[in-house]
Amino acid sequence: MKRHVLFLMLIAATLAGCSAMIMSKSALRDAQEQAQAAYAACNAQLRSGVLKSYRQAVACARPKVLAAYQRAGYPYMDLVDLDLYARQEGADRIDSGAASPAAVNRDLTILKRRIAAEQQRRLAARAATGGAATPTPVTSLLAGRTALTGAPSAPPAT
Repeated sequence: MKRHVLFLMLIAATLAGCSAMIMSKSALRDAQEQAQAAYAACNAQLRSGVLKSYRQAVACARPKVLAAYQRAGYPYMDLVDLDLYARQEGADRIDSGAASPAAVNRDLTILKRRIAAEQQRRLAARAATGGAATPTPVTSLLAGRTALTGAPSAPPAT
């Protein structure tokens, strides 16, 4: 009898974990949509002249993006911080004339793919081992993205 109860409890815990993963995927999707809406709204303010620089546009979106991912309980806030850091560096380089908006957008697109791959790698490691994966170094994620690097400030620590 005790084995049956233990077995049922194990199945219930497993099923609860599965539903939590489904909910977290939905929460992640919501956070991503809210972040994109924040970027779009702030970029619209930049285009209309309300905001005067790309740096201001990133600063406008930053608190909304952070709040969206925090509300979702996103476990990899370092990846959100990296994205925001790269956007800030790119904005600084555009505003100073060191990079074009097209070059920064190209590098952000590549970085976005790298961040998505890093997230998937960490999720797979968590599923396989039950523990956290060692994060990929920020320098590796930013490698070759010259439109996003070169500013004097350092990337966030991993």
